[in-house]
Amino acid sequence: MEPHRPDLTREAPRSPRECMGGIAHLPRMLDKTRARAAGRLGEYIYPCPLDRRVLDFLDLEAEDFAEAATALGDAEMEGWIEAHAAPRDEAARKEFSEALLSRGPEDDAGRAEFAAQVAALGDRAHGARAPQSWADLIDREEGR
Repeated sequence: MEPHRPDLTREAPRSPRECMGGIAHLPRMLDKTRARAAGRLGEYIYPCPLDRRVLDFLDLEAEDFAEAATALGDAEMEGWIEAHAAPRDEAARKEFSEALLSRGPEDDAGRAEFAAQVAALGDRAHGARAPQSWADLIDREEGR
């Protein structure tokens, strides 16, 4: 099946909270790789630091993942990942995803960057709670 090729100059990729095969952020990575291949990545980055964490967890190379993502639909990508990634059981996938989604800045430079991005959100930063993780910040920036 031909994969959907989002235009990230006009719309946001899927939330980092969306999962595929029990792994958070994978659908977002698919959107970014497909948009990049179509020349519609906009200001997004592939592979960004969160992408690299997922790729490292799966023991996959960024370009191999991108090549497959541009040729395969989401359902086929699940099979491709199962065939090419390091085997990870359900518990490991859950633990990894929870850690990824709760990950915040880890050093002074990261905390300063995080604070600047939260400040740039203005009123959007003051939802039910202030963003605590990079996933929170991404979702808030993208209106989720």
